[in-house]
Amino acid sequence: MALRLEVLESVPEAGERRPHPLLFVHGAWHGAWCWQPHFMPWFSARGYHCHAVSLRGHGESEGAERLRSTRIRDFMSDIRRVGDELGSPVVIAHSLGALALRLLLEDWRPAAAILLCPYMREANSRWLKELLPRHVGRVLGALMTGNPYLLVCNHAVARQLFFSKDMSEEQASQWTARLQNESFFTFMEMLRGLSSRPERVTTPMLVVSAEHDALFAPESHEVLARRYRADFRFLPDLAHDAMLDTRWEVAARCVFDWLDQRGL
Repeated sequence: MALRLEVLESVPEAGERRPHPLLFVHGAWHGAWCWQPHFMPWFSARGYHCHAVSLRGHGESEGAERLRSTRIRDFMSDIRRVGDELGSPVVIAHSLGALALRLLLEDWRPAAAILLCPYMREANSRWLKELLPRHVGRVLGALMTGNPYLLVCNHAVARQLFFSKDMSEEQASQWTARLQNESFFTFMEMLRGLSSRPERVTTPMLVVSAEHDALFAPESHEVLARRYRADFRFLPDLAHDAMLDTRWEVAARCVFDWLDQRGL
């Protein structure tokens, strides 16, 4: 029996509706909740029927007891299952969710795909060059205990990873308090690397990078965009959690303009 997945929904008010629903997919340590404060109401106000899924073991979805052994292919299955139920969605995925979506696109074709601050394993990733040396104890602890939550359970560290420096302490605390554990098996798959076949992907794609992303450098995202023959956009003054950050509307407008130009 399929696991029950939490899917949040935001229905547009009366008026012209866009031709494709939006499906939002969160990244590591997050849930569908991260799209609810800003992106979902903003896009539904512009005619989009919005949905946000909590991948298995996240948010209010089932599967928490098996989260540790969940693999990236399981998250891919969740995205496709919800996407197929919606028909022909535009999928907007963040970080780890963007990795799962990118791999899924080799065998699945939604209306369009937006990769927001996607996970990158490349050696020039900022977390390898800058953050790993400073937090080696947390990384080793996560590896030795099989508990990736140790990487983000400290508020100050999580704030540094995900948000801009000018975010208020009150706001940052609200978001970091909602972070949760992550799959150890998926964490290890990400570190080892996953094979991909960009030539199989035909879905229109946009890769969006943030200037102050503490995890992944824009240069690596540009490489990813070229590899997948995708469009690339650079967001100045935004951090990794662009959908929650202080200038989140810049990210939302970037995605909207790209979709609007394509009649999506």
